[in-house]
Amino acid sequence: MNKEHILNEIRRTAKENGGTPLGWRRFFGETGIRESDWLGRYWARWSEALREAGFSPNQLTSPYGEVELLDRYISLVRKLGRVPGKGDMRLEARVDSTFPHDKTFARLGSKARLLARVIEYCQSRDGYEDVIASCKAYRPRSRAPDAEPVWRCAPSDAP
Repeated sequence: MNKEHILNEIRRTAKENGGTPLGWRRFFGETGIRESDWLGRYWARWSEALREAGFSPNQLTSPYGEVELLDRYISLVRKLGRVPGKGDMRLEARVDSTFPHDKTFARLGSKARLLARVIEYCQSRDGYEDVIASCKAYRPRSRAPDAEPVWRCAPSDAP
């Protein structure tokens, strides 16, 4: 593995990504070039490799606000016609680079808490009956028979 090969792969993958260079983890996934192939050998930081390849370093993603997360989740519920699972959210993030990673939604609490927030949010607006129905129809796989339905969990019940 030489430096020029790595730089060429950075340029190639950036071109395939619409001109935006990949982060080093995704770069590894796309190319098989490990961090240990370049870190401390040619560059001390990934941003230095990107600069040498002719790119500006990647910027950190700014955090999503709660309303934006709810809106993005709701749009996926509507797209699927049901409550999305972790795999659905990961696939959507892969297809749509602006969709938040599934772990980002954990900021809103457990799945039950997330759905309760979605329901509360939708109930305060017109035209979200389909989303409310999907959320209320959701039943987790490992649910205890006497457990409270997800939609009865109030957002204020958060610890």
